[in-house]
Amino acid sequence: MTEKKDISRAAAVTGHRKLDGGLDENRLKNTLEELIKKGINTFYLGLATGFDTVCFQTLYRLKTQYEIKLIGCAPYRGQSERWGEEDRKTYRKMCGNLDELKILNEHYTPYCMHERNRYMVDRAGTVVAFLKRRSGGTYYTVQYARQKERNIVYV
Repeated sequence: MTEKKDISRAAAVTGHRKLDGGLDENRLKNTLEELIKKGINTFYLGLATGFDTVCFQTLYRLKTQYEIKLIGCAPYRGQSERWGEEDRKTYRKMCGNLDELKILNEHYTPYCMHERNRYMVDRAGTVVAFLKRRSGGTYYTVQYARQKERNIVYV
């Protein structure tokens, strides 16, 4: 019971790296703003390309209107090293505009992405999910959130 009380004002985001035109960014903004108005003031972001990046950009804009905290959770140091130049620039911008950056591992491991996702879910009472496939990291994270009895909001 104490755990849920401590995490009730935090949300984690999870979604696919490839959006394939399926994300309604206006709906995402409205959903995030509604959560903020309901008292959520801390957001955990995985800092990946795709959905994580769109969530960061949306929340960063909302931060001008609301007192919210953005916590980036990098699965390992150097997460963006193999990305294209544009994505690396975006990553650096995100990291430079967070309230807090958690680097969970010094080096890549086969399970570091799952560790990062569990870390975020463990600290959030709500999970905002963009889930279109029944496989992969986002699916795994949503299943983990269900097991932990988190509130899951689909966008």
